[in-house]
Amino acid sequence: MFSVTETEKLFRLFLRLGHCRSGLTLHVRTILPRPRGSRSNTLTARKIAAAVISLSGMLTGAEYAHACAPTATFPDASVSFPATISVPANAPVGTVIATVSGPIPNTAGATYSDNCGNGGGSVFWALTAGPVQPNRIGATSVPGIGYTSSISGGGLSGTATMDTAIDGASLPNNSGANYFSSQVMVTVKLVVTGPVKGGVLTLNPTGPGSQNVVGYFYVGMAGRYAFRVLSPSGATSITARGCNVTTPAVGITLPSVSPSSLSSTGAVAGNTLFSLGLNCAAGTSVNLTLTDATTPSNTSNVLTLGSGSTASGVGLQILNGTTLIAYGPDSSAAGNTNQWSAGTASGGPMTIPLNVRYIRTANPMTPGKVAGLATFTMSYQ
Repeated sequence: MFSVTETEKLFRLFLRLGHCRSGLTLHVRTILPRPRGSRSNTLTARKIAAAVISLSGMLTGAEYAHACAPTATFPDASVSFPATISVPANAPVGTVIATVSGPIPNTAGATYSDNCGNGGGSVFWALTAGPVQPNRIGATSVPGIGYTSSISGGGLSGTATMDTAIDGASLPNNSGANYFSSQVMVTVKLVVTGPVKGGVLTLNPTGPGSQNVVGYFYVGMAGRYAFRVLSPSGATSITARGCNVTTPAVGITLPSVSPSSLSSTGAVAGNTLFSLGLNCAAGTSVNLTLTDATTPSNTSNVLTLGSGSTASGVGLQILNGTTLIAYGPDSSAAGNTNQWSAGTASGGPMTIPLNVRYIRTANPMTPGKVAGLATFTMSYQ
């Protein structure tokens, strides 16, 4: 199940009650390189030529001259996500929406570096042979979706997440070979990074990293890799589950009632039906919280009288069928206080039937105007 963290305010409930004899009107309103130049010096025959190589901002951890380098390039590995993935439009940042794993071919028992000298070298699992950014989240073409990756096995210590030095620059300073003691595995996860808009998935369409490349296993010298992992573009479509409001304004007139119909505390009268209209993606679990805008901390089932009210001892209640709706915080988090389920959308129009009524709350009761203000907050789970 997924929930949302970004509140979508769908409705404002504005209730205006005239004299108890004149009726109640309920209104719902929308809330809502150039390559680096080189400097050359003319050298005389007596001068000794010197070359200085700068390797700044690259994966570091060892001397690079005669340091470890890959002995071979292994076949590319490939991972694919499901053809379609459905995500709540406002799923919390960090939500993992898909996970795939797979082996790196031909790695078990294979040598990946040799001739380590001048300090040995480092092994990195990284997005790019540029400045490292530990636990980096890679970009995708779908707004609100990124990815992470890790490798494990092969005799490497633990699990290496993206842009992480493996075994802490532990490649030996000798001429011996370094090899994978078992098969290397890769795991790739799609994660929510913001509001999800949906689209066709491509990894690293712009910015750091190579398009369609999950990551590289760099060995010793920056820019040299033993293997890489690919993920084909255009093979996965991501859809954002959510709803659009089709009834941005709903006018409700309650019947006129006499004081005798509200003769004692707790008495109710004037029950009137209304509904909220939505258009939702199939499979969307629609949940709502009704918040008292005048008193946001209110968790009772009686709406606080708002600005413009002249009546007293009377209030309003909203029901879902025969169930009273209690108020809760303005939050779309799953499990929010007094959040209630409106059901799962089958796709297309969806109607949420509700009703509103008067309730006597105290003695004495004074006729007059009653105004109340509430908001509905949706949660897609």
